[in-house]
Amino acid sequence: MANTNTVAPATTMQLIEVDHSHMFSITSDEKVMVKQIQATHTTNARVIDVTFLLQKVKSVLLDHDALAQRDALEVIKIKDADFTNKLKSLAHAIHKISCEISCKCSGGEDAHAPTVTLFFMLSNYKWDAKVILALVAFANYGKFWSATQFSTKNHSDKFGMLLEHLPDIMDNSISTKPRFDALYRLIEIVLEVSNDIIRFKELQTQHASPDSPVLSDHIPTAAYWTIRSVVACATQQAWVMNDLPYLEKYRRFVPTFERSYKDNLKNLEALITAKDEKKPLIDSQKETKVSIDVLRRKIVLLLISDLDISDHELKILERIFNEMQKLETEFKVVWLPIVDRQNIVTDANYIMEFDDLPSTMPWYKLYDPLIPLTDVQEKKFDELVWYKLFKPSLLDSAVVKYIKENWNFNKRPLLVALDTEGKLICPNAINMTWIWGTKAFPFPSKQEEELWKEEGSWRLELLVYNIYPTVIPTWIDDGKFICLYGGEDIEWIRKFTREASSVAKEISIPLEMIYVGKSKANEQVDRIVDIINKENLSHCLPDLTSIRYFWLRLESMWCSRMQRIKIIEKDPIVPEILKIFTFDTSNQPWVMIGKGSTKMFKANGNTGLKCFESNGEWKGDVHGAEDFLPVIEGYIQKNPGEIPCNFLELPGATWDNPESVPCAQCNRPMKKSITYRCCHD
Repeated sequence: MANTNTVAPATTMQLIEVDHSHMFSITSDEKVMVKQIQATHTTNARVIDVTFLLQKVKSVLLDHDALAQRDALEVIKIKDADFTNKLKSLAHAIHKISCEISCKCSGGEDAHAPTVTLFFMLSNYKWDAKVILALVAFANYGKFWSATQFSTKNHSDKFGMLLEHLPDIMDNSISTKPRFDALYRLIEIVLEVSNDIIRFKELQTQHASPDSPVLSDHIPTAAYWTIRSVVACATQQAWVMNDLPYLEKYRRFVPTFERSYKDNLKNLEALITAKDEKKPLIDSQKETKVSIDVLRRKIVLLLISDLDISDHELKILERIFNEMQKLETEFKVVWLPIVDRQNIVTDANYIMEFDDLPSTMPWYKLYDPLIPLTDVQEKKFDELVWYKLFKPSLLDSAVVKYIKENWNFNKRPLLVALDTEGKLICPNAINMTWIWGTKAFPFPSKQEEELWKEEGSWRLELLVYNIYPTVIPTWIDDGKFICLYGGEDIEWIRKFTREASSVAKEISIPLEMIYVGKSKANEQVDRIVDIINKENLSHCLPDLTSIRYFWLRLESMWCSRMQRIKIIEKDPIVPEILKIFTFDTSNQPWVMIGKGSTKMFKANGNTGLKCFESNGEWKGDVHGAEDFLPVIEGYIQKNPGEIPCNFLELPGATWDNPESVPCAQCNRPMKKSITYRCCHD
C-alpha cells in the first residue's frame, strides 16, 4: 500500500514552480535589494549541517519556551562533544560574524548596511547556511553563551540570568514589557522562517532547477529579511545588555516597601542612595545638611513631585501639615523631586517663577546644586520647612522608574506614607489629604474607603469641608442655606447676587452666598473677587489659594471615586462632581444651593438667574425653609430654558477615563474627544 504522506515529484515541482504572486510579491525596491544581495553570493558555496545547527540554536534562544525545549530534545539527541567537534570548523566564521554584529548593532545605525556586510562575510555559504550561521553568531553575540557552552544545560550566561528574572521585571514594568514581547516574537518568527527556508531548500534540491525563479528571487529575499531581523534582534539585545544592571537593580528594589524591620532606615537608605554622602537631606528650617537618622522610627510622608508643583498646592499642604503637627503621632515630610535634569539644564524656560512662601512646616527636602534654580524658586522651597534631598541624583534611576511605574507618578504630586518600620502604608495619600486633611492621617490602607463610607452621599458638608474653616462651619451650624457660585461673568454675578439676596429676604430664607471662582484661578478671577468685595455683592473665598483648594478637592474626589466605581450613573457622588466640572469647562456661570445634609439645587447661571427673576411664579409655594429647595428645583424642571452646549474637561489621572459620561443638564451621553491645552496664566 502506498505511503499517503509521500509527495509525488510532479506535484512538488508544481508547488515550487507555480505562480505564488499572492504570497511572494516583490516590490521594485526589493528587486534592487535582491540583486545587491545576489551579487555577494558565490556559486561554489559551502554546505553545512543546517538542520542540526538550527535545532541547537532553538534550544538556546527559546530556552524558556517549554514547547521549543521538548522539540529540541525529541528531534535531536546528540552528545555535546559531537556537537563541539562539528563547530570547530565554523568557530572562526561565527566569531567574526559575532564581532561584526557587536560592532555594528550596538550603535543603532540603519539595519540595511550591517545586513549587507554580513552577506559579504557569508558569501561562501549556501543561502540556508547564511541564515543559520547568522543565527548562531547572534546567539553567541554579547557572550550570551559561547561555542564551548552551546548547550541547553547552560544557564550561567547573562542572557540566561536576565530570562530567569524577566517575569518579575516585566510584571513590575509597564514600559519594558512591550519591548521584550516584541523581541521574543521576532526571534520566534526568525526561527520559523529559517526552518521554512531549510525545508524549502531541501525540496528545491530534489525537484527544482537551480535557476528557478523561486530560488533566484524568493529565497534570497527571505534570507535577507531573516538576517536583517537578526540584526534588529541584536540591536534590541544590545539595549537589554546595556540596561541589564539597571533592570536588575529595579527588580531588587521592587519588594523593598513590602518588608519591615526594627526601624525604617534600611528601606529609606534603599530609596535614597546615599553612597558617600553621609548627610543626604537638608533641613529647610535650619538650612543644614542632616543624615537619614532624623527619620528613624518616624512615620515618613514622601511628597513626590516635579518642580511644577504650584504655589497654591504648597500653601495648602503647609496648612494641612501644620494642623497635623497638633496630633500626637510624630511624622516627617521629605520632598523627593522627580527631575528631568537634561531638560532643566538645556531649557531655561523650564525654570518656574516662584512667589515668596512663608511657612513653618517641618519638611526635609532633596536638592541638587547642579540644577540652576532661580533665586525666587530657591526661596520658595527653602521657606517651606521640610527636608530635601541634597542631590536628586541620590534618587537612583531604578528608584525613579519604580516611583513612576509602581506608584504611578505622572506629573500629579504623590504623597506616599511609610510606617515607622519602613513598610508602605499607602502608595498615594494625596487625594485623602486634599479631601479630608487631618481626618485621614496616618493614612492606613483602608482609610480612604472608610472615609467614603462615612460620607455616604453628596452633601454640602463634603463639598465645602475645610475650605473656609473660619466662616462656613458657622453658617452650617446656624442652619443657613449656602449658595456657591462660580464663573467669570461679572455682569451675571451682579444680577444674580442682587436678585437672590432680595428674594431670600422677601421669603425669610437665611441665605449666604460665596464665590468660588474657576478651576483655573487666574488674574481675571482675582479681579472679580476685588469687585465682589468692593461692591459688597456676596462673600468670596479669601484668596486664590482657597479657590484653588476648592477645585483641587473636587479633582481629588473625582480621582478617588473613579478608582472605586464601575458605572458613573450609579454612583451618588461622581455625577454631581461632573456637573460642576461641566459648568466650569463650558465657561458658564453656575449656582449650587444646599443646607446641611439635604439634596442640593444646582443649575447653570442663566437658568438659576431666570428662576430667581421669576420668583413671583413660585415663592407663594414656600411656606417654610424646608420648602425652599424643592420648590425652586420643581420650577427648574418645569421651565428648563435654553440648554447651551456643554463641554467637559476631566482632571488628569493615571487610569483610563470613562468611555461614556452623561451630560450635566440633559443626561444624554456626551460626545468624546481629546483636547490638548496649554495655559499661560
